[in-house]
Amino acid sequence: AFRLATIPAMTAVLMVTVIRIASSSVQDSFYPLYLVLAGFSATQIGALMTISAAAAASSSLLVSHVTARMSSMWALIISSAGSVVFVAITPLLGAFTELAAVALLRGLCLGISQPLMLSMLINASGEGSQGKGAALRTTANRAAAAITPMSMGLVASVTGLAASFFIVGGVLLGALAVIAIYIARRPDIARE
Repeated sequence: AFRLATIPAMTAVLMVTVIRIASSSVQDSFYPLYLVLAGFSATQIGALMTISAAAAASSSLLVSHVTARMSSMWALIISSAGSVVFVAITPLLGAFTELAAVALLRGLCLGISQPLMLSMLINASGEGSQGKGAALRTTANRAAAAITPMSMGLVASVTGLAASFFIVGGVLLGALAVIAIYIARRPDIARE
């Protein structure tokens, strides 16, 4: 399975997957904590999570419209960048309506990126290796989900919780920029 990771398209998708899952790990762990500390009720936090999930479910249906206007790879990168930005700016938002609007936008980005990741991994895996490709993605997901909360916790213990959103978000966007540069230099991948 790890040999599949040497296929350039597979490598690119796996790297973007790690960034996307890392941002989801922030949303699943420190986002509710931050909102509780900011004085939001459990009902409001639940509503924000529901808004994001509902937007993700509906925006999955928009993937064909998005990929008609740009390559799947660039759609994946842009939607993954959006998912990072819309969780990283949480400390800048004070009103529930602002948080709800950003939760909606984040959900839209997640909904677009999810089917793109899966279809691109299937295509990059090649016939007969889809199971191995899925296993690689799952391994990357679990690694990102394990490392991100611990890393953000360390950053938060030094800089404070609000600052950790900006720092972790900046690191994730920086990594995504490096991946985007790599992909831009590989037209064979950029067209995927």
